[in-house]
Amino acid sequence: MKIRSRCELLRNTRQDLALGVIDQRQQQPVIIARPYKPRKPAQLYTCPKCKKCYAQRRSFKIHCRYDCFSKPNYRCPYCQFASKRTCNVYRHVRVKHAKFQVGYIDLKTPDVIKML
Repeated sequence: MKIRSRCELLRNTRQDLALGVIDQRQQQPVIIARPYKPRKPAQLYTCPKCKKCYAQRRSFKIHCRYDCFSKPNYRCPYCQFASKRTCNVYRHVRVKHAKFQVGYIDLKTPDVIKML
């Protein structure tokens, strides 16, 4: 038994199928692939302070809240290193102060030291 391609079964060429030529047996247009339509350019959100561009609004808002328009909120309990994100302070303590317990000082409430 010979295996036939779909094109041979429908008695159409691949080019005819791609163009949506009507099949002789079914009298309906056969659509294999839709023509390529380029996507509309996404709206870009640009930071007014540092001019970075973001495609998603959520990423832009996170950038503005934590990176661009704020002062460092977290500090290392063992030195003067400060960062806007706790993950950076955790990494700093693990690398620079490996013998000590990992934690940070929240500068909004500087008398409280949060340890893991």
